[in-house]
Amino acid sequence: MQDVRDYVKRLLEQYAGDGGFIIDSAGVIQSDAKVENIFALIEAAREYGVY
Repeated sequence: MQDVRDYVKRLLEQYAGDGGFIIDSAGVIQSDAKVENIFALIEAAREYGVY
């Protein structure tokens, strides 16, 4: 779970600096994904993203 949060934070730091970066899970999350990892992705995007 922490790995997911760290990865999302790194993505935002590297690619979202100028805005326009969208974290989207549509069609990408596999059916065997752990629910806690999906929640970690959402929580990290809310915490580290700028709106």
